[in-house]
Amino acid sequence: MNKNTLVFAKNDWHEPLTNGKHIDYYGEEYVVIDESYTNNYGTFVLLQSTSPFEDDTSLWTVTKGIEAHPNNRYEFIKAISVPTFPNQMQAVGYLLKDKQSGESKAYSYREAFRIIHQNGATNAYATTSRLKNFTTQLIDTIDCLPAMDSTFWKVPAYNDNGEPYSVFTPALEKELKQRINTTINMRIGQRVRKLKSQITTSYTNEEITKLNELIKTANKITVLSGAGISTLSGIPDYRSMLEGIWRKDPDLIKQLNQAKFENSPASFWQTFHQLIQNITNGIVPFENHKNSLQMTIEAMKPNIAHELFAKLETHGKDVTIITQNVDHLHSKAGSKHVFEIHGNFYKYFCPTCMSKYTFEYILKDKLPKCGCGAIIRPDLVFFGDEVQHLSDAMARAKNSDLFIVIGSSLNVSPINQLPHFINQYTNAKSVIINGHKTQLDNQFDLVINGDIEDICKNISLS
Repeated sequence: MNKNTLVFAKNDWHEPLTNGKHIDYYGEEYVVIDESYTNNYGTFVLLQSTSPFEDDTSLWTVTKGIEAHPNNRYEFIKAISVPTFPNQMQAVGYLLKDKQSGESKAYSYREAFRIIHQNGATNAYATTSRLKNFTTQLIDTIDCLPAMDSTFWKVPAYNDNGEPYSVFTPALEKELKQRINTTINMRIGQRVRKLKSQITTSYTNEEITKLNELIKTANKITVLSGAGISTLSGIPDYRSMLEGIWRKDPDLIKQLNQAKFENSPASFWQTFHQLIQNITNGIVPFENHKNSLQMTIEAMKPNIAHELFAKLETHGKDVTIITQNVDHLHSKAGSKHVFEIHGNFYKYFCPTCMSKYTFEYILKDKLPKCGCGAIIRPDLVFFGDEVQHLSDAMARAKNSDLFIVIGSSLNVSPINQLPHFINQYTNAKSVIINGHKTQLDNQFDLVINGDIEDICKNISLS
């Protein structure tokens, strides 16, 4: 082996590597010289550089730790990884085996570097390189093995049951949490961009000017918000999610109602946990890892639309929010008068003693129970349930002088009767802001279609 060769695992390249195949790897040309290169560690692909070798390390000061040797105390086993983009894993920690004790433990990169640098490993070594004020610390494998970023080494940090691959040090736990959170936010951003790409903006400057004038002159504003406002935070429509389960498996949705909760709570909760997975599908890196699930839900934060209506209150407006969403984002944004007519995904209660519980608590058990022994229930409106707080919400809406619908298709009864109620019993002006037209647009004084985020950016608070 020499500096002009590379060892790949079979899955390290996006297409099959056969003898004679040329590839470009980080700007250098390589050719496959042995597609079944075998050594004591397994069978790999051996590549030879066809580019002239240039030694660019002469300006660096390199300090090498203990050389790799079969008699060294530690052995590098696996790279503990977190999913990032589809079919890609990023190494966060490193599983080392202590040959003296026989124990294996997963460390953060810095911890693993220090151990290998000071004690040595059988199949890896550590170096520190300095160029002026720039310093790098690198762990690398011996020449006959694939590099650390190879699929040969990478394993998911948690298995399908949400259990850790190995014992993790506190430092690695912290770094895993940070990496998982980064992945979650990246995936939420991808989901939002995909949703926004499906919206065709058709509003005009005149419509925005008229909207700003209506808000400026209004004192009491009632807002009816739907799924379209929360998809900007990466949250799928709750009702659409239920309907999606219905279309896929009609019998399954029967598990989500009050009768099923009372008669077969285990079936009810099994379906509800599946609903949680559907909400976080494509975002959470490890589906059954409770911390990942909770971090995913917590990462779905208020967006500019939620914040807009909260800020209107601070500018002297009396704002009532009637929301079809269960994500609690209006309250998180700071709105004071919020009616969550379909309930709250973060709230759970005991029907017997009325004790309150959190989302974090119900993740601890497949069948969450209260301290009194009763089964806990989500504070949500399921099919067949009556909506919550409707009479109180309509009483406040009756006194408004501006009614705004935002992000709602107005397909769900009885809340889709609210525009008619406003027109019949108040003199309020009415506005609907949506990514698409609805069948009730003719009941509004002003209809604005387009990207809700862009529209909200153009609303003036002064």
